[in-house]
Amino acid sequence: MGDGFSPKFQSFIQGFQNFQKMMSLILILCCILPVVISKCFYTPDASGEVVIPANITTIASKSFQGCTALKSLIFAEGSQLTSIEFISFVGSNLQGSINIPAGCKTIGSSAFKDLKITTVTFGSGTDSQLTNIGASSFENTLISSITIPSTVTTIGENAFLDS
Repeated sequence: MGDGFSPKFQSFIQGFQNFQKMMSLILILCCILPVVISKCFYTPDASGEVVIPANITTIASKSFQGCTALKSLIFAEGSQLTSIEFISFVGSNLQGSINIPAGCKTIGSSAFKDLKITTVTFGSGTDSQLTNIGASSFENTLISSITIPSTVTTIGENAFLDS
């Protein structure tokens, strides 16, 4: 590492290369921090499910990109999510139904592109605060019909192409 860090600190950092230790730290941080840090989750539980804690406000870009073990996404009751950034789930195996929390205002470009999603709901229907669906957000999914909340003011190019 040679960045002026002490050998003890370097050893500490190298210790975190052990994936299980890293995941434990990240899960603790996610209970404290209001943002899922880019590429922070790679190991869903044995069933392939990830539950996003209620205090998370943003799913950062690439948070679950390439996470092939991810099959199911659940947002905890009382979710404070306001944003799902671009390419958050591309390359995962997310499938089936997703219920985007009512407070989510933005879904970034290509956030759910190329996934086996069949159903997407936004809150309970009338309470959605969604305003922006980015370009290619749900491109090449298995969604056959969707109800866009009346609060949406922007739908990006190809948002539902080949869906």
